[in-house]
Amino acid sequence: FKEFETCPENENIFVTGTTIALYRLSTMPFMKPTIAHKIAVIVEDENNFFPGCQSEVCLGEGSLAIYVDGKKITKPGDYQLGNEGRIIAHNTYSACSRRWFDFQVKDDEDENNRNLHRKAPLDFLIEDQGEMLDPNMCNKWIRSRARDGDLFNQNGGWSTIHIETSTISFHVEYRQNNDDCFSHTIDAWISEVSDALLEEEWQGILGETRTPKFYPNGEQVTSERSYLLSAKDDKDYEVVGPFGSKFAARKENLVSSSS
Repeated sequence: FKEFETCPENENIFVTGTTIALYRLSTMPFMKPTIAHKIAVIVEDENNFFPGCQSEVCLGEGSLAIYVDGKKITKPGDYQLGNEGRIIAHNTYSACSRRWFDFQVKDDEDENNRNLHRKAPLDFLIEDQGEMLDPNMCNKWIRSRARDGDLFNQNGGWSTIHIETSTISFHVEYRQNNDDCFSHTIDAWISEVSDALLEEEWQGILGETRTPKFYPNGEQVTSERSYLLSAKDDKDYEVVGPFGSKFAARKENLVSSSS
């Protein structure tokens, strides 16, 4: 998180980095999953805006970088994660910037049969049109990119990143502003999840808020922490390091501390 002093009070703290750890299941019984890929999407310099590209085209006008297993990516492109997935990153026309939405569920047949490497990068944009800031203006931009085949040659200060695997997919939107409120912001969410993964138990803030909760009168809880989360303090959900997975509110930790 970063506080930006030129932005309005109480509206001046934004996320400037997000990390995702993709796990690989062990083929050996009773062995824990291991991390297959570590992905970080970060603002390189939170105090600098639209710094410019060292090459002809770069993500976020030089402000954004993706790290995959320690390797730095600054150019738009379609990057493979071996046979386990892919990352599609490109700069975005403002009208095409995606609004947050809840994830969709893939059925098991789709999970087993689909080929992650066949989907064209523009298809992700086309599928997202319904949730964009200005679908009509964006559609014109998409048609131009399809005609000219230059999606990855577009410069710009806003960027979109899709992280796709067979069981779960993520959508990341990056924006920067150098008008009245000088700021960087990264929004990231789960865009699709498989039936199999959905059936597993989820923990942490995401797991505890995955399904709606209701007051005794039937009204849905939308913001009251004591109803939404089991742990009282923020620190109970904090992990050590960008790829940490252990935190005080995890069930196994609660069991071991009470026994």
